[in-house]
Amino acid sequence: MRFAMWPRRATAACLALAGMALGSAPAEAAPGCRGTHWLGAWSASPAFAQDRDLEEVTLRLVVNPTTGGRVARIRLSNRFGARPLRVGAATIARRAAGAALAPGTVRRLRFGGRPAVTVPAGADAVSDPVRLRVRAFRDLAVSVHVRRLTGGVTYHPFAFQTSYEGAGAHASDRGGAAFSETTVAWPLLTGVDVRAPRRAGALVAFGASSVDGTGSPTDANHRFTDYLARRLARRPGPRLSVLNQGIAGNRLLSDAGSLFGPSLAHRVRADVLRQSGVSDVIVWLGSGNDFRISPSASASGVIRGLKALVRRLRRERLNVLLATVSPSAGSIFRAEGGVAALNAKVRRTNAWIRSTRLPNASIDLWKVLHDPARPDFLARRYDSGDGQHPNSAGYRAVARAVRPSLLRGPCA
Repeated sequence: MRFAMWPRRATAACLALAGMALGSAPAEAAPGCRGTHWLGAWSASPAFAQDRDLEEVTLRLVVNPTTGGRVARIRLSNRFGARPLRVGAATIARRAAGAALAPGTVRRLRFGGRPAVTVPAGADAVSDPVRLRVRAFRDLAVSVHVRRLTGGVTYHPFAFQTSYEGAGAHASDRGGAAFSETTVAWPLLTGVDVRAPRRAGALVAFGASSVDGTGSPTDANHRFTDYLARRLARRPGPRLSVLNQGIAGNRLLSDAGSLFGPSLAHRVRADVLRQSGVSDVIVWLGSGNDFRISPSASASGVIRGLKALVRRLRRERLNVLLATVSPSAGSIFRAEGGVAALNAKVRRTNAWIRSTRLPNASIDLWKVLHDPARPDFLARRYDSGDGQHPNSAGYRAVARAVRPSLLRGPCA
């Protein structure tokens, strides 16, 4: 079992992580290509602490891994909690349907050799490895019996995936009868890793709501990262899992409003550099929350922030792809300063992204998603209905725009 300590409150986290972001943390990138290493198969970024308490509750959390393996481990987080998280038991299994588990696949997890673990406030924990055949794109269920947690539940609020809750200790139950409640969030769970050959790497998608999958249907796995992972699995070349580190409402520069999580600049160490086996990163600001949400940023401020972020990632020897900001003039959500000012900032930022040689490559997602008849608007065929976020067809088009030749893997 390993603990990583984090600030205790979401608001404090924003300030503390700012200082941490200036330091250097070794990434699990560009390893030698013999033997095996830990590789991220699935991940989600915790955003803040949900204002609720848990006592004698079992969470059965459903995730869809983008790569497979025969040995697995999980990551739990109490990063934004104010008090210790007391876990009585945890399991991992392949899901059958609903909250039910596939026969013969339930594996009891241990933490430092013990079935129970207490995760301090502000900390993350990693389980011991267990043998389980994890298959790419086949659902897993991670069940966590929480004995007690007060002072906030660290979680990812928008999962676009149904998971389950039940009163009592039911982590090892194969059936789903005890799980009477559903949730479309991912509390506590932040990652599933598998042992994989060192020639396999992880591609991290880093951004806000359009990375997170806002606008995609629940339980369909239609985020752009899902489409991209399935596409990469079918092509020859380096094996790459795809890890989604998007948070809806998140911004590059500002931490104001803890509901949107620490900024990209301040969570890069936790959500990119500490991902297992990461070799490639796509940075996509989506429709540009820094321009939309108060206090809004200038185009020059966002460009400076992107330069700093890309340089930080490249110092860790990661292959960085930077995507243009997508069009959203028709959004139902208000833009501070008005739509004309928003469009001007987007155009200036995108002109820099298209021309800069700072990242390893650029991807013009504005060009992919815009309406030729109304260039600052999302194309109708790609609009989920809010004028800002893509639908399934839009996310599929985004995935197609990522040329496999731009991706490196760990052995380039």
